[in-house]
Amino acid sequence: MTPEDVERFYKSDIEKFTDPATAQVRIAKASSEDAAKAISDFPTSRWREGGRPHSRCPETVDTKLVFDTEVGKTTAPVQAGNDWYVFHIESKTAEKVKPFDEVKEQASTMFKMQKEQEQVNGLIDQTLKEREVKLYPDRLKPKTT
Repeated sequence: MTPEDVERFYKSDIEKFTDPATAQVRIAKASSEDAAKAISDFPTSRWREGGRPHSRCPETVDTKLVFDTEVGKTTAPVQAGNDWYVFHIESKTAEKVKPFDEVKEQASTMFKMQKEQEQVNGLIDQTLKEREVKLYPDRLKPKTT
């Protein structure tokens, strides 16, 4: 395993070395669209792109809404279930790729683990083939009646 191999691994799987975008958001909930439009008091919450800020925000609300809204702006009301939500965007930070020099050791460890796993899988496949083992994964599925 050469330093060049590690750097190629880093570049080929860059999302593993990227901090996601974040946002400081104020969220408010209302029972109707009109009530949601009238909201002026927002509790604070922190979001990570693709994540949920806390249990008050339903899974059906797309985080893209937050990250597509300008800082200082409030979204239009969004219905989720029987409730309506509005989000006021306080601040956002863009995703950040960590420099290779900063994660070189981590990338080296991850690359080494990946190569070791490939070797183990190859050894398992070779052993199964040499011993003429037949696998029946369809038999592991639960039977439906």
